[in-house]
Amino acid sequence: MASTSVDQAEQLFERYTALEQAYDPAILELYADDAMVTRVQLLPDGTRKVNQLEGRWYKDLVRQMLPRAKVEPDTISYSQMSFTGLEDGRVEVRGMRHSARQDRYQPIQMVVGPTATGEWRILEERVVVVREE
Repeated sequence: MASTSVDQAEQLFERYTALEQAYDPAILELYADDAMVTRVQLLPDGTRKVNQLEGRWYKDLVRQMLPRAKVEPDTISYSQMSFTGLEDGRVEVRGMRHSARQDRYQPIQMVVGPTATGEWRILEERVVVVREE
């Protein structure tokens, strides 16, 4: 029996979390080159700072940051995860991301699905970060 889109998304997310916890650069292969990665920072004065990077540029940035992340490790966990199939066969993934080092929860949202070649990848990612300082 073929797996559903939601099953595919859950498997991708399980791989994502395992690679993230291992600081494995293979995590970057899970992002489509044309993925849109967005970080929204909510600043103490109430303003928002939005940073968007296309997948290929995001991968370059993370590759540069991985050595430092290994030296200053963090335990990341996820909760309240939901996987919702979209009409086009993609899946929206939503939940909360917790950083043990910062003791902070952040909403995370992804859209995952097949690329033109049929490989399941992260197509969109959005994380909201509240800056308290």
